[in-house]
Amino acid sequence: MFSKLFVFAVCFVTPSRGFVSQSTCKSTCRDTVKALMATEKPQELTGWGLDDELWNTLPNGAVRDLRRFVRTGKDELAQNRIETLIEINEYRRGSMTDESTWFEASRAWEFGKNVKAIEAKEKAKAEKRAKVKARREKAEAEAEAASA
Repeated sequence: MFSKLFVFAVCFVTPSRGFVSQSTCKSTCRDTVKALMATEKPQELTGWGLDDELWNTLPNGAVRDLRRFVRTGKDELAQNRIETLIEINEYRRGSMTDESTWFEASRAWEFGKNVKAIEAKEKAKAEKRAKVKARREKAEAEAEAASA
């Protein structure tokens, strides 16, 4: 808590007093905040299939969610989130690590998931129609055989 308060003081009080330029403070503060917020990956996540390479490229929201799930003991949610992140990572192209790439990849993943769901529904409907048609044809054949 003290370190965050110190970063706040350095970032916001110092530029207003004129001791450090605004642009210098923004870059150093951003680096300082990232260094303070960057802690090691919880060990539970390694056991659930999250490797260090993926951990280092995750957006801040995903890291925050995973840490919260581990801290609160919601293992199933963490495992589901890891599976989703691994799937989204497959949609990523190249080695770009900025968050906009994750947003684009998550949209593509959601679209692909929706398309698969629609295809599955259509397949189930077609199978149901085929069963109904087969039953109807069987009933017609039995009726025709009984009348003959």
